[in-house]
Amino acid sequence: MSDSISGGWLYKEKGAVCGPVSAAALIDKLFSGALDGETSIAPEFGEWRRLAEVPEFEAPLARAVKARAEEKARLEKQRVQRRLAIGRAVILASAALVVGPCGFVGGHVLAVAKPWEDKTDWSSKRPDLVTLSVKPVPQLGPTTGAGDGAGGEAKSGDAVASADSGKSGSGKRTGKQPKLAYGKGEKHEEKVAAATSGSPPPAGKEEPKDDIPSTGGEAAEYNSAGLPRTLSQKQIMTVLGTQKTGIVNCLAAEAKTNPNMPPVVTIEFVITQKGTAAEFQLGERDLRNTPLYECLKSKIMACKWPAFFGENKTVTLPFNIKRK
Repeated sequence: MSDSISGGWLYKEKGAVCGPVSAAALIDKLFSGALDGETSIAPEFGEWRRLAEVPEFEAPLARAVKARAEEKARLEKQRVQRRLAIGRAVILASAALVVGPCGFVGGHVLAVAKPWEDKTDWSSKRPDLVTLSVKPVPQLGPTTGAGDGAGGEAKSGDAVASADSGKSGSGKRTGKQPKLAYGKGEKHEEKVAAATSGSPPPAGKEEPKDDIPSTGGEAAEYNSAGLPRTLSQKQIMTVLGTQKTGIVNCLAAEAKTNPNMPPVVTIEFVITQKGTAAEFQLGERDLRNTPLYECLKSKIMACKWPAFFGENKTVTLPFNIKRK
């Protein structure tokens, strides 16, 4: 920043000469709309010129004009949305005024007519008879194993196990017995037989497992390399605490030599996935070309956090400056 823009400036507002103020104050007035490119300004003991003619203010003026245009467009959009909302409310109110009486009359007509009631005289109308066919009930064949030991009588607890009890020792099915199947055919029959006999399922036919969805939890916060998804606030502040003395000394040194130091100094930086600091910046424009900037930057860049695999962390730290 050149000396001309960092020094005091005078400006004319409504015919009155105001100032001197800093260049940052003029820029803030540009963004607020109090000043524009036609405002007459002059450095202390210098000649008056239009603000747009001063090269040092060309970039801030362009940004201010763009910001005011965006704000004007936003306000205009809000006004249009409010007008549309009012229009919709008026239409709904008008519709209610029209539909309300009609709905009342229609409801009264339905209440009197009662079309939902069944008015058929069932006492004089006999329903048709339905002929049901008799189907034979299949019988289970003789059982072996536990069923034979009980004299051939199958108990209610053995009904499911008897589906496979007709197999002989050679693995062949004896007789013509009905096969029990509940949607899974042979696999389900083998599973039931294994469960009742206490033996494991046949080789190559593993028992199906239920699909249990993952609940996320702590395991979802770490990748295969054991890195966490992000850093906690405690981790960030613990590492910054190692540079606390250096940061305080930087601020104290600037406060002693800079009478115009703002009451709040804001540090902004990004913590990358590798745990290093990047994109260091000060929120106050007046302090970005001072020794304080380089002093604080060196302290923040010296910090080293644990690595993580999620998105980079943006950190903003405000410091209140108290003068004795």
